Amino acid sequence: MKNSNIFPDEYIPAVKPSEIEKTVDVGQRYISSHRPRKTPLSRIFFDQVKYLSPAIWILQLTALAAASYFCGQLNVNNGFRMMLAVIPIISIVNVPELVKDMLFDMSELERSTRIGSGTVMLMRLLIISITDIFVLSFAALMASGMLGKEFIPILLFALTVYNAENAVCLGVVRLFGMRSRNSVVCLCAAVSLMTIMLAAIVNNDSFAAVSENMLFLALAAVVTAAAFAVQIIFMTKKTHFGGLSNEN
Repeated sequence: MKNSNIFPDEYIPAVKPSEIEKTVDVGQRYISSHRPRKTPLSRIFFDQVKYLSPAIWILQLTALAAASYFCGQLNVNNGFRMMLAVIPIISIVNVPELVKDMLFDMSELERSTRIGSGTVMLMRLLIISITDIFVLSFAALMASGMLGKEFIPILLFALTVYNAENAVCLGVVRLFGMRSRNSVVCLCAAVSLMTIMLAAIVNNDSFAAVSENMLFLALAAVVTAAAFAVQIIFMTKKTHFGGLSNEN
């Protein structure tokens, strides 16, 4: 047959319906065989390690150095006070790093991926939490060894303060819809400064009373961890886990 409108001098053969169906079937089978496969969580984890800010690793090393200095040089007679001075160093960049997709207006781009921004945020949280807990445990171990204090109370106290700082910062960011990186960093810096001021204000008798109440320390650690987890859940509910494909 001839198509007089587009190619008036060309003959276009008629296509049989069976051939059209065969072509469509071949295309569908090709697409089905090349569907994106599930991305292993281990790959997402190590990919996010590469994209985390170097400031996290620098501040963690700084925190370890500060803990060693406080224990060795200053001879601080209270491990709780030392942890209050160390924790703000590693906490100041945690929340900005967790929500950096929103701060850099990359949320829409991450939502359009197969992985989803919710999964990415949880992977970043997992990486930061693992390394921060290692730093806090090592600092608590130094405090217990050099200062002659018990390890478990110091660690529980450190986790309580750490979770409380992050929960407060993340809650304020979510409540007020903060989207400026500078404002989020300033917020975290202000909370960290309040923690340092607390280390300078609270007397040794108060720290001693807290250290003797293991039940209180354990409950405080659990409650603050739950508060931090609730803020994470609220944040991830606003994000996307599935991406364009359900095969995430």
